[in-house]
Amino acid sequence: MKRLLTSMLAIAAPAAIASAQVGVPEAYRNATMIEQIGSANRTIVNQRFGGGTAGASNSQILQVGSQNRIHVSQASHIAANAGGFDNYATVEQRSDASRATVHQIHDYTATATNEAIILQRSNLANATIMQRGARNYGIIRQGELTTEPRARLEQNGTNNFADIVQTSNEGVVLVNQGMFDWAPSETLAQSADNLVTVLSGGINPFIKVEQAGDANTTDIIESGVNGVIDVTSTASMNTSSVEQFGVDGLATIEQLTGSVNDAGISQHVDDVGSSALIEQSGIGSTSLIEQRDTDGLGGGNTAISRQSGTNWVSDLIRSTIVQDGAGNLAIVDQKSAVASSNIEQVGSTHSASVAQ
Repeated sequence: MKRLLTSMLAIAAPAAIASAQVGVPEAYRNATMIEQIGSANRTIVNQRFGGGTAGASNSQILQVGSQNRIHVSQASHIAANAGGFDNYATVEQRSDASRATVHQIHDYTATATNEAIILQRSNLANATIMQRGARNYGIIRQGELTTEPRARLEQNGTNNFADIVQTSNEGVVLVNQGMFDWAPSETLAQSADNLVTVLSGGINPFIKVEQAGDANTTDIIESGVNGVIDVTSTASMNTSSVEQFGVDGLATIEQLTGSVNDAGISQHVDDVGSSALIEQSGIGSTSLIEQRDTDGLGGGNTAISRQSGTNWVSDLIRSTIVQDGAGNLAIVDQKSAVASSNIEQVGSTHSASVAQ
């Protein structure tokens, strides 16, 4: 007979450490619910199953108080759970300088999945999600009017989804799909068909996305001040899109090797002092840069597109740059047997260079 244990912890003492594991046969092999009120609390949850036992772990943790720490580890290595998912973790922290980490391993080829959600409403918040397997969902939300949050999300495998919203000052977002090794002793999953979405605002946001494998997609919207965005992808059929609605933004997209990659950067009407760089190599790459300052005539408007490919007839690469006002510097450098370039400039100093 399986043991049924229900655990509920409410800890207010400083530097307290809570560790709990619950088995609920109706839905989960492991289920944990923890609430902590106070400062400098520590929570460690370790939910791992091997041998002939399936996964299906669930952790839900709430901390209210400053300088709290959470670490959740969930792993499934056998048959998928009939409920449609294997590991599920939700973490919510509501006070300053809190840290949360969720590690999940899932190696099935069925429809099961991992899901990790971290919600933080505080200054100096730090969130980390690391997942391996197929159909993983990693979600991080770091609240408005906060300072110096840091979000890190790493995934290996296929059909994974990374979703981060960070509307704060001095925020850092780091996303890595297909390039990290959490468990060196085990075979890494193939990386492909992954999606990253980032919504960012505030002052001085920094966003870096790295993707390895085919058919990956990145979609970033940034509406802050002095935003820096860096997107790198390798292999084929990748799509990267960046939209900046703020001031003094810098956006860079690199799509290295592979073929049929697509990159787009849009810097919109109130674009003052922003610049954009797209660099692509491979067969059949397409890039689009739009920069606006409609009638304001104060935009930085610096756009650079670098594309290279092999000497195949089918190696058609395309670059389009549209600029509105005011600095208007456009540079296109294409190294390919068949290349197409289009530049449109409206307002003020108009400098364009195309090398093919």
